[in-house]
Amino acid sequence: GRRQPCTPLSGGQRLLRVAGCGVRTHREGDLLQLAHYRRILEATGWCSGGVPVAGIIGTDEILIRQGRPVLGRNRTHRPGDLKHLVISWANLGAKRLRTFARTASSGWRYRSSLERYDHEFAFRLRIAEIAARRTGSPDDPDPRVRPIVVHECESCPWWVACKPQLNDDDLSLRIDKARLDVHEITVLRSMGISTITDLACTDVEQLLPTYLPEVQHRPGAENRLRLAAERADMLAHGIAVKKTSVGPIELPAQGYSIDLDIETSAAARVYLWGFLVNDPDDDSGPHYVSFSRFEDLGHAGERALAEEAATWLVEQLTAHPEAKVYHYSDYEVVHIRRIARKSASPSLRELAQNWTRTNFFDLFPVVQKNFFGVHGLGLKKLAHNGAGFNWRDEDPGGLNSQCWFAEAVHGPNHEVRAGFATRVLEYNEDDVRATRALRAWMRTLS
Repeated sequence: GRRQPCTPLSGGQRLLRVAGCGVRTHREGDLLQLAHYRRILEATGWCSGGVPVAGIIGTDEILIRQGRPVLGRNRTHRPGDLKHLVISWANLGAKRLRTFARTASSGWRYRSSLERYDHEFAFRLRIAEIAARRTGSPDDPDPRVRPIVVHECESCPWWVACKPQLNDDDLSLRIDKARLDVHEITVLRSMGISTITDLACTDVEQLLPTYLPEVQHRPGAENRLRLAAERADMLAHGIAVKKTSVGPIELPAQGYSIDLDIETSAAARVYLWGFLVNDPDDDSGPHYVSFSRFEDLGHAGERALAEEAATWLVEQLTAHPEAKVYHYSDYEVVHIRRIARKSASPSLRELAQNWTRTNFFDLFPVVQKNFFGVHGLGLKKLAHNGAGFNWRDEDPGGLNSQCWFAEAVHGPNHEVRAGFATRVLEYNEDDVRATRALRAWMRTLS
């Protein structure tokens, strides 16, 4: 029943109301930032009266269809449709944020963005006031808070001050996948559970009756705690990954195979197609084949590179129709089909429409079905912790490779550019070799 008010960025100040839509309340950080700006404007005498409204510029396209605005997502564009990016107007006084409330029978209440902001800001003032009274003397008041690790800590300049205050086995520090939030950690600490050893040695069933009423702000709180307890137990025993299924893992029969991994730039252009070819009749072992362009690619350049790689791959599959092309997640298939939609290449179209459906095999669903990883089930974690594979690069990762690609294209001289290009190619080769190693390891498990 919601009718979200929006204003097109393309010009004019008319107000549109889009039926069935609303500002995403789970993006609480955006709403609190807007509340912060509102309070600053009030404090400096520059805030208008009336309803406390603020605008967010998003990425959703609004279509004006027959004079009526509709959300463009997952809709087929028709001739005459006008597409607009818009400012979505949020009422900061509307009670739409689900927050913890100890006095509520449900354990939570809906509060407005401004209420949430005022509560958090007042809390921060209390922290600062107590910290200002701490001079190092024996009668100093205890700090109002103790550090709890959140994802922002990795880039926070104050991390060097917080880290020494944490136990090396602190829950918020050690559990880095499906991390418990600040309130969940605070509740556990109040119950005497601060480390992975504490949680691993605690009976979750006995914990739940006291714990759950305190965390009703969080949907799925019980399952989140159970997963955290399982990870804590694995960490306490030095186990990074464990098999959760019984019996051998179902994989295609061994034979001629190609492992595939692509690399994309920060602009989401595929600039590298990497293949590891494994021919059982070739005694020299698997060999790496790549197709790359170390340059800023546009639509045409990306498409030309994909067509070159697809032509080669279709030739291999035509010569070996029983071969499997292994990849980890659907990332490669999504990009193949995306690029093929705008391509006239017969090979790329054939690859997208036929071979990806018959000969491609995604290993990730198999991993999800059979394993639980304390640090998740990403290829880097599972291939290293499970199959024992090691990348040559000391800091491998997709985001890092985008930085290396940027240096390979825009580095200050030829030596720098060539060095980073080599680093990217070696990283990609290691990715496809890791996929093969992971597959070989899974075949040994029963």
